[in-house]
Amino acid sequence: MENKDLKVGDLIKASETGNVYYVIAVRNSTVIRVSNITDRSVDTLRIPTRSIEPIPLSEGLLNRIGSIDHFGLGLSFKFKKACVCCFEDEFDFQSKNTKKRIKYLHELQHELWDEGININFKIKDIIDN
Repeated sequence: MENKDLKVGDLIKASETGNVYYVIAVRNSTVIRVSNITDRSVDTLRIPTRSIEPIPLSEGLLNRIGSIDHFGLGLSFKFKKACVCCFEDEFDFQSKNTKKRIKYLHELQHELWDEGININFKIKDIIDN
């Protein structure tokens, strides 16, 4: 991933460990600062940009973080005034102002924030149990 693709609050995965982190600062072109807040432990560290990867969207992930609805042959996951429509592993973000194909969780976060929808996902809901 590149730093230009990241915003504070994004959820990303460390490639080496597979741990999920919140981005808490984007420092320069090679290092980001992240925090892993789960239950009562807080782990803050710096991770090189080359060692992070986006979290791909999936029906399972969207089911854990959104309200599911069925339409035709696909599924819709609602987030207040917006939704993600899913059909055959393709995901379309839709709101009153936007319709856009997305692939990753941080893209969904950006679209929701751009629409004024302040949903903060929890790491425990993102981790595939």
